Amino acid sequence: MKEKWPELTSLNGTPAYNVGRAYAAFAADIENGTHTVPDFADAVRRHEFIDAIERSAASGERVRA
Repeated sequence: MKEKWPELTSLNGTPAYNVGRAYAAFAADIENGTHTVPDFADAVRRHEFIDAIERSAASGERVRA
């Protein structure tokens, strides 16, 4: 498969490059019907987990995520 995005070698290893590659991989997942990088559902689950941690810390009780 041919890359749609230019290779910005001058930014290689920088946060901007890494974010750009993540977005490119996400776009490829949408186009190809694959799941190689986290998507919106993964983000929702992560935030549910963080919320459970915060509720547990506030109450001192175990909370199901």
